[in-house]
Amino acid sequence: MAKLFVFDLDGTLADTKVDLALAVQKTLNGLGLPEPRMEEVAKHIGHGARHLIENCLWEAMPHRPSAQAVDEALVRFLDQYEADPAAHTRLYPGVLPALQKLRTETCAVLTNKPEKPALSLLLALEIDLFFKAVIGGDSGFGLKPSPQGLLELMRRFGSQPQETILIGDGPQDLGAAKAAGISFIAYTSGFGLPLTDPFHPTMPCFQSFDDLPALLAEFPLAAE
Repeated sequence: MAKLFVFDLDGTLADTKVDLALAVQKTLNGLGLPEPRMEEVAKHIGHGARHLIENCLWEAMPHRPSAQAVDEALVRFLDQYEADPAAHTRLYPGVLPALQKLRTETCAVLTNKPEKPALSLLLALEIDLFFKAVIGGDSGFGLKPSPQGLLELMRRFGSQPQETILIGDGPQDLGAAKAAGISFIAYTSGFGLPLTDPFHPTMPCFQSFDDLPALLAEFPLAAE
């Protein structure tokens, strides 16, 4: 079994679509802009809060928003979201039992969500104590698919590439794992885009967290 297990958050551990969409809708409504539909918001989740707001603004405006407009909307959005990040957010089925089986292992979260709301969400979902570290998109290590957050976690816990596994649902997760030279397991019931890797057509994946502990126990550690 690996030494370090790194989990994505949005779309992997928890279904956060509704709360994120509501915060975006309230933000745009407060700016006098039309509210996007939930599915329109969902397609921009996973690449960081600024990307989410910038793209939702752009789709609601007749022209691309200025950097200042994005900055102001981002502050509004984070205020809205951080007020209650787990009102409608739920863990995916089987997440808690899977984490309980890994409680003696070193687990961490690497998310493109800003660190503060990520910590608040993990606390609200009562799974914060399972993770020895949380790195967010604004923690100073860039956004996935940059590998810098993974490399920092590996440094902190003395884990080599062949001892580290990232579990995620989106192409940004796959890209970060590949760039860091570590193994990747895809969660296919999240809301990331379908994952494909021409170099690994038999990418390890799972649809239910009930299957994750057994998969991890059997998973080859060497990232080819």
